[in-house]
Amino acid sequence: MFGEIPLTRTCEDARIPSDLCACRVMKSAVVDFDNVDVLFNTAEVASNHINNLLVDHQKICASLRLKNIYDIKYLYAEYMSREDEKDSFQDYVVTFTLEPGDGFFEAIVRHSTLLGYKVQGNIARVNKYHNTSACVDDTFLKNYCYCKNQQQ
Repeated sequence: MFGEIPLTRTCEDARIPSDLCACRVMKSAVVDFDNVDVLFNTAEVASNHINNLLVDHQKICASLRLKNIYDIKYLYAEYMSREDEKDSFQDYVVTFTLEPGDGFFEAIVRHSTLLGYKVQGNIARVNKYHNTSACVDDTFLKNYCYCKNQQQ
C-alpha cells in the first residue's frame, strides 16, 4: 500500500476512470478527409451507447438520432505510448446533439486498434433536460430520455 509509485503508472493502472483522469491534455482534432470517419464513428458510438441505455424504456423514451457534431478533441498523455502495450489506442472527446429534444452531450470515446470504438465512463448531458424526461423515474436515465408523449 505504501510502496513506490512507478513513473509509468497510468490512470487505468490506478483504476481512475478516463473521464476523471487529470493527466491528460485536450487538443483540437483537425478534421479532414483522412480522419472524417473518426469524427462520425465517435459520435455514432456515443449515440448508440445512449440508445442502449434506454433499451428497457423504449416504449416511453424516443430513439435518439445524431443531429450535429460540434467538436472533437484528442486526449493526450505521456503514458499513451508505452512499449509493453500490444494494443494502441487514442481517446477522443466529442460533443454532439441528438434529436428529438436537442440534447447536448459530451463523451469520451476510445479508438483501439484491437477493440474498435468504445465509450469510456459516462456520457455527460451538457444542457438541461427540463421536463422532457418526466416519464422516467431513474435520475441517471433522465439525462438521456426524451419522452415519446411529447413528440408531435
